[in-house]
Amino acid sequence: MAKAYIAKAVRHGAGKVAVQAMEDFFTEMSTRMRALERMQTAAESSHLQALTTFAERAYRRPLTAAERQGVIVSITPCGSKMARA
Repeated sequence: MAKAYIAKAVRHGAGKVAVQAMEDFFTEMSTRMRALERMQTAAESSHLQALTTFAERAYRRPLTAAERQGVIVSITPCGSKMARA
C-alpha cells in the first residue's frame, strides 16, 4: 500500500521531502503495527485463561472440554492461533 501511495504522490509532483516523509510514516506505522500484533498475541492466552476461569465461576463448576472450547471459539478471531488450536 505504501508503494502505491508514494507512486501516486510522485506522479502528482511530490517533492523529495514529501516522498521521504511518506516513506518515514509508512515505515513507522508498519513497525508500530507489528509491535501491536506481537503484544496482542502474547496477551491472548492469559486473556482466554481469565475468561474460562470466569466462565467456571459463573457456571459454579469446572467446564467440560466442549464448553471450554465453545467459550474460546466464541470470542477468538478466526485468524488467531488459539482459534486454530
